[in-house]
Amino acid sequence: MVEELARGHRRFREKLSRDAHEQKVYSDLARGQKPEILVLHCSDSRLDMRIFSSQPGEIFAVQNAGNLLPPLKKRGAQGEWSTIEFALNHLPIRCIVVLGHTDCGYCGAVMNRKANFDKTPSLKRWVKLGEPVRRITMCKHGHLTGTHLVNAAVKENALYQLEQLRSHPTIAEKVKEGTLSLAAMYFDVGLATVFHYNENKGEFVALG
Repeated sequence: MVEELARGHRRFREKLSRDAHEQKVYSDLARGQKPEILVLHCSDSRLDMRIFSSQPGEIFAVQNAGNLLPPLKKRGAQGEWSTIEFALNHLPIRCIVVLGHTDCGYCGAVMNRKANFDKTPSLKRWVKLGEPVRRITMCKHGHLTGTHLVNAAVKENALYQLEQLRSHPTIAEKVKEGTLSLAAMYFDVGLATVFHYNENKGEFVALG
């Protein structure tokens, strides 16, 4: 496995040696980062920020299973909220995007109440945090089954995490001031297309 990474890194270095623009990108980044967009997205390997044609240093990423934000009032340090607070106070973030994706394993586990977590107690607790999303999804889309139900949960989850963001005092203040915008999106893996929630239409529409 390490050798595979080494081969990949060699290809990266070889390509970089032939691209003066990319060399300058990394040279500039050595002096610091100034991303204006923060993306909270799932850890799934099929989700890559190349879908936005972004350059290194342009997107500040927060990743976990299910692009989830734990309840803000839970006690103890929380990696997701701590990372977001750092970004908002030390980086020029102007937009936060919650980005899910079709066929999400986390949303599948949330919707499957018979899932076995005997060997994964931490995962069990993490999935339990998705219970509000499960209830919302069943209320709105209970007639669906299988993949269709899971993908409905993907959309509802993105919207629910958006509300979680709005519960943070700093975020609420910045949104009110007009210095920060929030967006819910999901990536359709099969279509290789991002959809974003259009509040005027009340539905997800293709981005761009």
